[in-house]
Amino acid sequence: MNARLLIIDDEADLVEALAMRFSVSGFDVETAPDGPAGLESAHRRRPDVVLLDVAMPGMSGWDVCRRLKSDPETKGTPVLIMTAAMLRGSEEAARAAGADGVVKKPFDDRRLVETVRSLVGPKAGAA
Repeated sequence: MNARLLIIDDEADLVEALAMRFSVSGFDVETAPDGPAGLESAHRRRPDVVLLDVAMPGMSGWDVCRRLKSDPETKGTPVLIMTAAMLRGSEEAARAAGADGVVKKPFDDRRLVETVRSLVGPKAGAA
């Protein structure tokens, strides 16, 4: 069984590219265009890992992460935050929100897949 990845990001082109990359890398991928849809998907699909953008309209990735980590049903799900701006304090903010890691956009696809695999463990398999 492939690891289930949920990508929450409002940049459709990026989401499409990431979904394709992770699919060929052996993940079952679901996507959501914003925080509320991502939270609903996380509860419905129970992903093994969440890849989450910070800057989204309506609900920030920080808020989504805090909600996922405070909910007993999703608190154990690893969350990797993606951000275009690594401002001073970004890593501390990610930890405060409960994130398991932070990656800066743009990123190397292969490295990102490796990072996500490390959060999922053996279930992620290898491509």
